[in-house]
Amino acid sequence: MASRAANAGTQTAIAIEGAMALFDGDEVNQSTNVTVRALSPAEIAATDAMLTNVTAGAGRGYRFTPTPMKFSGKLQVSIAYNPVGALNYVREFSLLR
Repeated sequence: MASRAANAGTQTAIAIEGAMALFDGDEVNQSTNVTVRALSPAEIAATDAMLTNVTAGAGRGYRFTPTPMKFSGKLQVSIAYNPVGALNYVREFSLLR
């Protein structure tokens, strides 16, 4: 888990293995504590043949807080994924159609 204050006018990155939120400084009007954490396996929704989790990293799912949060500008969120898993999913889905 990583937590950091995002401040107006200041670039800030909050990151853990596999996930990152990047603030340029225009997204918040006041200091806001932002947290990113990996989800436990019990917190990740079950998948089936029509839905595959291709998220990479320790948790295979992430939560960004606080929620709900409304930003006043664009926010960049990056989440690692398994490109091989994603490609396999696309191939399997195409064959099912």
